[in-house]
Amino acid sequence: MSTNSFNVYPTENQITATEKYDTLLNKTTIVISEIQSAQPPATLTLEEVQARMASYFYSGDWQQLQTAAKTNNKIYFVDFVTNWCQVCREMDNKVFASENFSKFVTQNNILAYKLNADKQSDIADYYGIEYYPTIIFFNANGQELGRTTGYTSEDILVQHLKHYKPKVPHTKYSSFR
Repeated sequence: MSTNSFNVYPTENQITATEKYDTLLNKTTIVISEIQSAQPPATLTLEEVQARMASYFYSGDWQQLQTAAKTNNKIYFVDFVTNWCQVCREMDNKVFASENFSKFVTQNNILAYKLNADKQSDIADYYGIEYYPTIIFFNANGQELGRTTGYTSEDILVQHLKHYKPKVPHTKYSSFR
């Protein structure tokens, strides 16, 4: 009884030096690309984070924010933070400094506001803020629509904003958003 074996893998003698090089190069490229994709994103400096946030966070005071929202018929969200809140800084770095989040807020005409509860405790107390960060979503008239507490990812925050943003009926001048 003879056994015929069929080997789908070439023997060492059958592989040329070029094939060995190509195989090694491909494996090395795969490993390098996996290592690069596993690297955390570049960390922004405090100045870079603040500059990105300043590009779209409302800079007026509390009363001016409410007036601007009502006058321009815009929803808004308020990020209640404190000086000691580490999670607040993490959200600044990972969520609010994100170019995608900045573009979303700007393109959808949403007002963003950061309120330091250490400095404006009367407002934080009025809204019953006990944990930081807390984000409250408001309609243009200042009515609370909802809130999140603790770290909120960019994706979840965008989902909330899409949910609370008024829908524009479809006309020949606008599309349903």
